[in-house]
Amino acid sequence: MSRLFITTVFSCVFLMIAVGGCAFFKRPVLIGPNGKDVAKKVVLIPGQKAVVEKNKQVFYFDGKTQVQLTQTGSNHEPVLSPGGDRVLFTRKSSVEAMIPVEGDGFNDPEDAFSDQLWVMDIVSRKEKLLVNDLPWPQQRQEIETGRLLPWIGNAQFSADGQKIYFTAPVWVTSSGLYVVPVDGGEAKFITDTNYLKVIDRGEYKGDLILSQHRYFLYGGSYDWCYIFSPEGKEIAVLSEDPDGIDWERLYSEEVVDKDENAGKGKH
Repeated sequence: MSRLFITTVFSCVFLMIAVGGCAFFKRPVLIGPNGKDVAKKVVLIPGQKAVVEKNKQVFYFDGKTQVQLTQTGSNHEPVLSPGGDRVLFTRKSSVEAMIPVEGDGFNDPEDAFSDQLWVMDIVSRKEKLLVNDLPWPQQRQEIETGRLLPWIGNAQFSADGQKIYFTAPVWVTSSGLYVVPVDGGEAKFITDTNYLKVIDRGEYKGDLILSQHRYFLYGGSYDWCYIFSPEGKEIAVLSEDPDGIDWERLYSEEVVDKDENAGKGKH
């Protein structure tokens, strides 16, 4: 066996190890929702109500004029309620987040701090703190002490505006889905998910679209989207990923044929 052949083989092996190592250390890491999500630019349309974030403050557009709602803190991701009378938003706290995380550092030093969830009445400007910390899911309570100081993401009103759903990192591979009454109370863990969308119209109005990280029986994993009830019961398999969701059919007001919907357990 020639020296050139041996050198070539060892070079190839070394290159494969090096590339594999780089891929491992550069694998995606869990970061805060503000750094992870692409900011959505809100277009203000005359006659249409909207809330927007500017310079870490929340502004309200009533269809004609724009007014600043928050005056203090670092505020993000405002969401207008279905009735248009309340605004939901996250605010950075001064407490370091307690979350499962891989990798070194954060995209932004501010991401090191946990989030709070606030709701404000637009007319009175009275704001209420809904979530400052969270209970760990039962699966983690035996190994975790204290409370979960979270990054909060995907906060959304329920279709009737009476509850608020949101996600917070709980496992390295999955976030936890929580719900809290809009008027205040204890936030409750529902299930695991890495995607959340409240269905606000159509046959499944009030239900949730979730993406769960699941494992094949003989190895490997997948992250399909499902329709869940607000209580966390799986209703139907929806698609392999959010990009594959047929939104037009999902939002249709027409009732699906019973034979076609058999076995989906729609409540």
